[in-house]
Amino acid sequence: GRDRTPAWIDDRHMHEYFLPPFEEGVRAGAVSVMINPGEVNGIPGHANYHLLTEILKERYQFHGFTVSDWEEIKRLHFRDHTADTPKEAVRQAVMAGVDMSMVPFDYSFYNLTLECVKDGSIPRTRLDDAVRRILRVKYAL
Repeated sequence: GRDRTPAWIDDRHMHEYFLPPFEEGVRAGAVSVMINPGEVNGIPGHANYHLLTEILKERYQFHGFTVSDWEEIKRLHFRDHTADTPKEAVRQAVMAGVDMSMVPFDYSFYNLTLECVKDGSIPRTRLDDAVRRILRVKYAL
């Protein structure tokens, strides 16, 4: 495939061809997953609750952490237009299942996440889950 491009995949093909390698990776002990910035069936990867949380974390019992691709959370706002503001982009990504943002020199993800926790749009339990996943991997190293 191509990076940052939309894909339209029916359920049968998704479950027979595209998801099994990820399930096997989890079974083999993968500790982190980087999220693809492309869209799957109209939903950007960084906002895809179904793939990140329902399938990866719940169905496959992935206990590691997910990490964004470079600056992709911001793009939910200015490229994908799923979020009206950068803060809403952060909320969408975290609530979809993104645990870590890969932008080391920009603290907006950190600051906006804290704002969302303070205003209740991201439950503290979700933040605790992300931190727990990241620290579990770091301590295992």
